[in-house]
Amino acid sequence: MQRHISVLGTGTSGAEPDTCHLDLRVGAAAPSVAEATDGMSQAARAVMDALSGGGADEVSTARFTIQVDHRRQDQPQAFRAETAIRAVVGLVDGSGASVSQLLEAAVNAGGDHIGIDGLTFLHSDPTAVEHAAVRA
Repeated sequence: MQRHISVLGTGTSGAEPDTCHLDLRVGAAAPSVAEATDGMSQAARAVMDALSGGGADEVSTARFTIQVDHRRQDQPQAFRAETAIRAVVGLVDGSGASVSQLLEAAVNAGGDHIGIDGLTFLHSDPTAVEHAAVRA
């Protein structure tokens, strides 16, 4: 005969976020695909340089799209090129720029070409937090 022990319970754990992901989008519209891509590339490079120079720990691009720009119906056909940029910022040691400083630098560098898709505050080691919750 096998014996079993079952335990039911709940436990909680928490930790302050120590990392922020800034998700941005940079785009440009122009009469040709080449011009739209060139405009987007120039703006994206300026934003990435501002983020890197401003203290972001990591800066990367995630996607690239080209679409017909339907918002400009009163003008000749145009194309919109767009890319996503993610910057990772450490929040703990105080050696880097603040999130608000990086956002300001990115917006100043990107001008009319930039959009902010969101900020995500995370803990860099969620496993430790999960294990603490299981122990609790």
